[in-house]
Amino acid sequence: MGFLCHSYLHILCLTLATELQRNVKEIRTRIRHTKKIQQEKKYDSGISKESVHRAQYLAASILNISKTDLDDILDVEDDEVTEQIKREHENDKEWMSYLQKLLEGQSALLIGNWEIATKAMTSSQVFLP
Repeated sequence: MGFLCHSYLHILCLTLATELQRNVKEIRTRIRHTKKIQQEKKYDSGISKESVHRAQYLAASILNISKTDLDDILDVEDDEVTEQIKREHENDKEWMSYLQKLLEGQSALLIGNWEIATKAMTSSQVFLP
């Protein structure tokens, strides 16, 4: 019975950790989205999109590159965000792995103690009050 209770506790801990990790990921996404919207509003307030497109077209022609190439060069922030997301994902995986190891270590400890307690209770050497 102790092992069964421990299994449920183990599943509960993993479920809670997974749900917590999912919520953190969702909040990170919301924060990034909000920052991006705020940044776009900041840029949209002073310069028209048409002016930006003309400036980018002129820059592309001066640099003798395509508009797509210029967009790739200007999207450095997106690459940084992508790298940050990858790092966060790796950190999340490490955290879940660490939690799993902790729970497995607890399982071994509890199962070992349960076996010792069971043997002790069935042994004639144990005096119960």
